Amino acid sequence: VDAVRQTGQGEVVAVASRSGARARDFAAANGIPQSYGDYAEMLEKVACDCAYVATVPSSHAQLCRLCLDHSRPVLCEKTMFRNYAEASEIFALAQAKGLFIMEAMWSKFLPAIRTARRWLEEGRIGPPRFVDVAIGFAAPTDPEGRYFNRELGGGVALDITVYAYQLVPFLLPYDWQVEA
Repeated sequence: VDAVRQTGQGEVVAVASRSGARARDFAAANGIPQSYGDYAEMLEKVACDCAYVATVPSSHAQLCRLCLDHSRPVLCEKTMFRNYAEASEIFALAQAKGLFIMEAMWSKFLPAIRTARRWLEEGRIGPPRFVDVAIGFAAPTDPEGRYFNRELGGGVALDITVYAYQLVPFLLPYDWQVEA
């Protein structure tokens, strides 16, 4: 919501949640005019240019499908899908309907990342010889939370580490040899 407002080019017109109370509270706290306790109801009642899916990964495919079925382009939080089957189904549906869909990997658009990529392309930074990625993050220790609960699509590989999976080939688009 804050990012949309900072651009000065968009408006958040509605929010939905599995919980109507949570949706109302979020809408009230963020000055959003409409809230819904049902995703389909929001898509049926609210005219909007795009839907942003910001739930846990286990519901991404279902909600992206719902948005596409309601002819809405989609930006979906990372990790967009849990597996190839979900990804291929949803991307095929978007292509068949002629709708835009994209993983909302915001870090690719940070000015520092764009500058680093440009400098690498220009040769201002020497050729990479080795990449070692370490992500330090103190995840809450709740075993039912998104960082640990596989049923929610959680875990390090599908949540925090995706930044490394996305940024390394974005910054350094080379043929890679991976050693583990």
